Amino acid sequence: MNLEEQKEPDASESKKGRISWRAPHTTNFCAYRETLRLNFDSLKAITKLRDENIKIEQIIHQQLIKLDKEREEFTKEQEDQKEQYEDCNRRLDMRVSAIENAIRDCSEDKMVSLNIGGEVFLTLKSTISNVSPFFANLFSDDWGDAGRKTIRDKDGNIFIDRSPLYFRYILDWSRNGADPQELIDIVQAIPGHTEWADQTGLSSKLSLKTFMKTLEYYGIDHEFCNFDPELVIGNKLDIYWRGDKCTYKGIIKELYFDKEEEGFIIIIKYEDNHVWKYKVKQLAKTTGPYSHIPLSTKKKSSKKTKWWHYGEDKGGIQISSGTNVNPSPSDPSSNSET
Repeated sequence: MNLEEQKEPDASESKKGRISWRAPHTTNFCAYRETLRLNFDSLKAITKLRDENIKIEQIIHQQLIKLDKEREEFTKEQEDQKEQYEDCNRRLDMRVSAIENAIRDCSEDKMVSLNIGGEVFLTLKSTISNVSPFFANLFSDDWGDAGRKTIRDKDGNIFIDRSPLYFRYILDWSRNGADPQELIDIVQAIPGHTEWADQTGLSSKLSLKTFMKTLEYYGIDHEFCNFDPELVIGNKLDIYWRGDKCTYKGIIKELYFDKEEEGFIIIIKYEDNHVWKYKVKQLAKTTGPYSHIPLSTKKKSSKKTKWWHYGEDKGGIQISSGTNVNPSPSDPSSNSET
């Protein structure tokens, strides 16, 4: 065998070896490429799903907005219907009340005519009896059973020998529901020296003392109206500040009865715009926390006052402040009082 014959098999074997060496790499590449293709297809599918989800979310969002708008319109419609329903109920109640009042007012056995001091008043027995024990007793069966006689004028009207000027306000007060605060307002306005009295139309001829006696005559409770005649809205008061030993001038802005405090509350505005709230019983020196001090121990002042500011710890409450810490004294010569 020559050398050439010996080399040929070696070359063939070498070629086979090279092929066997490259085959695994080619297979891996193909597999890798196939994987990339599959991944790309998956990515395309995922992207498509994402886009579809976005579109679905947008549609849902639009539907939600539409539903919210419809819900708001429905809610508004319900509220409008509720208001209309309540308005109809109010009107119905008013008509029923008007019918009941008409039936009651047309009932002859409940209507009464009163001649008060020469002036005739027509009203219902219940209207005046509810606030006046005098009339309640007068219209009761016990009055006739006890043998009492009712004085009547020539027209058959029950005659009461009292001033009609005061009765007019009492009757209107009773017709309006007999609110205690309204009676307080009337009593406050009676002196006729304030704008409030002019606005309410109260006659300047009214006398507070006579009005209170008239209330007593008819048996109307007026204990909650017992306050100093000087305490009228618009009046000016000289108020002695015990701590400052000075007298300050203030104007009455409000006066009302506080049910919780069980007493009168007064609002005072001083000349430099300080506003204070007091209990009347603590503002008055005769009933204040220092009223127990014997008069002999109090120095006499050139300007005596019965209204004393005792301090915040004694019931005074500052509502608003003015330009200074304390009000300016109305009369510097009055600071000798203690």
